[in-house]
Amino acid sequence: MAKEKVLEGLQIIVTDLAQQADGHQIQSRVFASEGFTKLADKYAEHAEEERGYVQQCIDRILDLGGEVKLEAKKEGPVCKNPIDWIKYDLEVSKNGLAWLAELTEAGVTFPIKVLMPYNPGSSGWDEECQVIEQQMEELFGPDYIDIIVEAGPSTGFLSEVRRSGKYAFLKCNWGPDYSDPQTFTDPFTPGNSYQFAYKNADMDAVMQEYYDLVEKANAIYNDLKARYLAYADVEAYLINHAIIVPYGFSTGGYTASRIDPFTSQYPASLLAVERYKGSVLLDAPMSTDQYFDAYDQWLTERDALVTE
Repeated sequence: MAKEKVLEGLQIIVTDLAQQADGHQIQSRVFASEGFTKLADKYAEHAEEERGYVQQCIDRILDLGGEVKLEAKKEGPVCKNPIDWIKYDLEVSKNGLAWLAELTEAGVTFPIKVLMPYNPGSSGWDEECQVIEQQMEELFGPDYIDIIVEAGPSTGFLSEVRRSGKYAFLKCNWGPDYSDPQTFTDPFTPGNSYQFAYKNADMDAVMQEYYDLVEKANAIYNDLKARYLAYADVEAYLINHAIIVPYGFSTGGYTASRIDPFTSQYPASLLAVERYKGSVLLDAPMSTDQYFDAYDQWLTERDALVTE
């Protein structure tokens, strides 16, 4: 697909959706004046959401090196009767997808197929992919996007799939190596196999701005709050440019082990939990009741140490 066609489609969305957002905001106030408060609130939310999409499309145009235009908008109706407005608004939404036909003429075929592999050796990964498939296809419609969930190899998954780039959408599956937000920037460094945005010439300016934000955040070492806020801006940048999509945070789960969990090392980051030094081996795994009894005792002993 030619970049020019993508830019043209994004500009159409910016112009038309901004007009639709304005219409929803106006209708919200009109409906409120007529006593339709719930309907007014609904259309106010629509307007806010649509302006968010407009902003994302503007950012994408700029990322691709295009120029954003402030185009003239057609005059639209203002209705006091909710039925009249809903009928009109439905037609606008249907007609708003007409520009996709131009992309089809340019050689784009729908649905856009998105390969999303998972490691069958990791419990729950396949279900996560299925949830994302349902969300994306319900949001955009199966006629426009097809998330293809596919099992990768249970051994050698990293080399066969991630490091080879044989995916379109993939769980990052990264855990912190140390207790500082900088550790979460590691998957997005140049040359890292967790993503390949740095290899896309169209993304050069975007990635350079990201690297600059990381460098700025990392230079703050004597003000913890400012450092964390700066790294929050780094994360927001990745999200707003669709380099990452927030989905969930893994917190582990139930395990059957003879190791007393309250004798293991207690780290805030990941790797120290792999050490066994100092751990006590039990005759049998703890039950749930035993765990919470031991947890209460651990809290009491910890508080006593803090007050000493």
